[in-house]
Amino acid sequence: MSKNEKKAEERFGNYKLTNKKVIYIDPETKEESVIAKHLKIQSILENLENGEIRLKLEFWYRGQMKIEEIARSQLTSYELPKLLDTGLDVFDHKAKKVISYLSVQEEYAPLEYNHSHVGWAVHEGKPVYKHLKAINTDGSLTSSYIGEEPPLKSTGTLEKWNSLINQEVIGTPTLELALVMGFSSVIVGLINIDGEIDSLVFHLWGDSTKGKTTAAKLAVSPFGKPSTTEGLINTWNGTKNSLISKVKNNHGIPFVVDEASVNSMKDFTQMTYQLASGIEKSRLTKEAKLRKPETWATTIISTAEKSLVSNSSQNVGQLMRVFEFEEVTWTKDAPNADRLCDGITLNYGHAGPLFAEHVAGLEEEALVTKWHEWTKWLYKRIEESQGTDRFTHRIANKLSILLLTADLVKEGLGLQLNIDGIADLLLEQNAQTADLRDIGGKAMQLVIGQIIEHKSKFEKEHTPGDFDASSYECWGRLKHVGNQVEVSVLPHKFREILQKCGFEDEKVVLSNWKAKGYLIHDKGKNQKKTTVHNADEKHKHKDKRTPTICFRVPRQSLSLETDAQPARNRPQPMHEAIDEAVDQFLENNEQHEEGDPS
Repeated sequence: MSKNEKKAEERFGNYKLTNKKVIYIDPETKEESVIAKHLKIQSILENLENGEIRLKLEFWYRGQMKIEEIARSQLTSYELPKLLDTGLDVFDHKAKKVISYLSVQEEYAPLEYNHSHVGWAVHEGKPVYKHLKAINTDGSLTSSYIGEEPPLKSTGTLEKWNSLINQEVIGTPTLELALVMGFSSVIVGLINIDGEIDSLVFHLWGDSTKGKTTAAKLAVSPFGKPSTTEGLINTWNGTKNSLISKVKNNHGIPFVVDEASVNSMKDFTQMTYQLASGIEKSRLTKEAKLRKPETWATTIISTAEKSLVSNSSQNVGQLMRVFEFEEVTWTKDAPNADRLCDGITLNYGHAGPLFAEHVAGLEEEALVTKWHEWTKWLYKRIEESQGTDRFTHRIANKLSILLLTADLVKEGLGLQLNIDGIADLLLEQNAQTADLRDIGGKAMQLVIGQIIEHKSKFEKEHTPGDFDASSYECWGRLKHVGNQVEVSVLPHKFREILQKCGFEDEKVVLSNWKAKGYLIHDKGKNQKKTTVHNADEKHKHKDKRTPTICFRVPRQSLSLETDAQPARNRPQPMHEAIDEAVDQFLENNEQHEEGDPS
């Protein structure tokens, strides 16, 4: 407002605001007295998440109208004068009168809502999607974003973004999949309101020419700036706590972490588990009370030149939490990548809220039903083309979110996505990880490798006296049984081998081996008592036999005649011997593959 501009007189009970002054009118004498320069509560701001009330003040200072936002708790004779530095006319002798005026004028101020969390929430019993503005079905709630993480913004136009997608993305299933990954965050956040699904975690890895980062930028472009500078692209170059602080309270906007290769973390198991679970670790307040943990439910996309799963513990749960896409070429070519990056840098932040608005108009029950239909459809495709295991339904249940998303994007935004092409990519991903989900076979491969490498530490049944106990700790015994070698490993050494190979739970491996018929064991046990002459006496029972983990492998894979030769001098490379041993072993036990309760 300029210096000469006049505002119409405003009345608030016994006060009036006119000529840039606050005037009190005595109700009995009608006398008027000026209590301060122009000042009023422009609006009352209520935060949707915590209900905190703040006040937006407008006041006149040295020829200009200024705005200051304060906490409502500052309306005291002690706190209010501290605002003198802002130019507010509230000297000590005026404070009580100004506060009395504001307490009356507050009743006339409009109420506005704001939010600092993003994605889905429930407000007055109805789902609301929070982006730069709140989106709800009836438009009854108006709220603006005031948060810092994630840094939301939009630029360009939806029309130009749509044109870019139709020219550079549609027709390329890999890019369509990347786009759908980003949009799927809206579906994950909404379904998670009832706690039905964890966050989806996708890891795109391979060499630097594959277009991984371009795919990740495409995924976030419907929601905000696809950049590491004040945008929605984060990096792994930070601590676990810093990443969690950025993703918490996100229930429906994609979270991208670029270049895991720069992180010094040796084992990503705990990190990926926490990201997928969507809840931070429990902490205590200063008063030693349990603090309510923050949560999130969204789609998380990571990129790197290395695998996260191979840098994690050897457990199937990791494969259920992280879906890796290995060495996929995401863009058509370099010019395609350049045009796409240039286009989404200039146009972003529009399609995501529009998609959320479409989803908000759907009946929740119908949405869940559609999800389950896509789960059945994908399960059947896997069953017909690859066969299933006990994990297939869980995998189909998660990956079908992408197919549901693609279906709704076609319906709500009119983008002609190739759902069959996207499904084919998901089938390829499942095929690549199917073998890794066989924890028993994977453990057998790595254990046999350790036995080949350390065969000199096993005594031989017919020549136990040849074992050099002064040079080697005894790990167990090797015994010829027909065309096989019976391997007996001392339990404590077996645990060490499994831990070295990255397996956390010995019982899971042994249960798997037992179900598949790999394990030779005494009745009701996972172990077999065996005579191991050179075992430490503390491991032996009274009958001088020693409990061992026992199984058999083909004789040629553990030839006892070449024991004196170090592994590096053998004609057959060790990795070939390991692979051959595993192949032969699993082939011999094929008839036991029916059950797998691990």
